[in-house]
Amino acid sequence: MKISEIKNSKLLLDHFGYWTNFHDSEIIEMSFHRNYPDEPIIKVKIYAFEMSDKVVGKYYKLIKHCIIDFEFSGVQENSFEGFNFQNAMDGLVIGKAEGLFKVEFGDVHGVDGYLNWKNIEIENLKFG
Repeated sequence: MKISEIKNSKLLLDHFGYWTNFHDSEIIEMSFHRNYPDEPIIKVKIYAFEMSDKVVGKYYKLIKHCIIDFEFSGVQENSFEGFNFQNAMDGLVIGKAEGLFKVEFGDVHGVDGYLNWKNIEIENLKFG
């Protein structure tokens, strides 16, 4: 899959300077929309940041904080479990097969799942 296939991917690229892997990012909101008579939509809000090489106390300093609103439309299949008070991700893997995109939300703690869809858009990116 090409990053350019994600509508408004430039918002994320401009903020980080690259396409992040979303390691340790957190899913803070998910919403499912029936969207009748059109196909279903799933919206996912992710808190993301970059880990610098500077150590403060015992931890790496986090920079470039932001909230990213994704919209996945034309949802064909999905499965999620474990949504709770902290939904830290191991990463976000986006691929393409048989004309559909597939995203896997790898969990460290909390929500784990995947979805197959037709279109993806970054609706908004807010600096934090």
